[in-house]
Amino acid sequence: MGLLGIPTRTKANTGGYYKNNYTNQDAVAKVIRYVTRTRADESKDDLVFYGAIGAARFGSTDDIIQQFCCVQNAYGIERRGGRRMYHEVFSLMDEEVAWLGNSRESLWQLAMECAMVHYGMGFQVVFAAHWEKGGHFHIHFAVNSISFINGRKWHMSLDEIRQREELFNRILYNCRVIPDGKTAAIYFQDVPRLGALKI
Repeated sequence: MGLLGIPTRTKANTGGYYKNNYTNQDAVAKVIRYVTRTRADESKDDLVFYGAIGAARFGSTDDIIQQFCCVQNAYGIERRGGRRMYHEVFSLMDEEVAWLGNSRESLWQLAMECAMVHYGMGFQVVFAAHWEKGGHFHIHFAVNSISFINGRKWHMSLDEIRQREELFNRILYNCRVIPDGKTAAIYFQDVPRLGALKI
């Protein structure tokens, strides 16, 4: 898939950019429960794992939801209005999963390092890997719209989304398993277009 879920592997195409507003009061709970597959009576057959950065997972996703809402309430989300969550999906092709040695641990490393990009910008994030029926993997990122550092709202242009997609691809490239069975060292270089990020 191409940028933002448009089928292509050679060139970013932004013609299908789609924004879900997530402005309703229960958006935090709905998005996090969807990503973590913890909605009532929901099957977890496609969930590989989930985790959070910037929010501790004490017992349930309710703890994470509460921590996201605390940040939003501390910075006056009710008064300010607007989005409460952002949701991105990083899709992987079969050969990219093979680069990871078809390893759950390497997929976890990839998800964590990509999530650290959001966290490094000052935003809490829940991440989860899902497996589609066709055998394809993708990683969801549910990002708090309010910075825990300074209350700044998340604003991203299409150029910034493309830059993050390129960074995620570099992380993917550096998480690959090399022939000696170890994970490649993290370093940055020009890499070919790989996984796809969509909003």
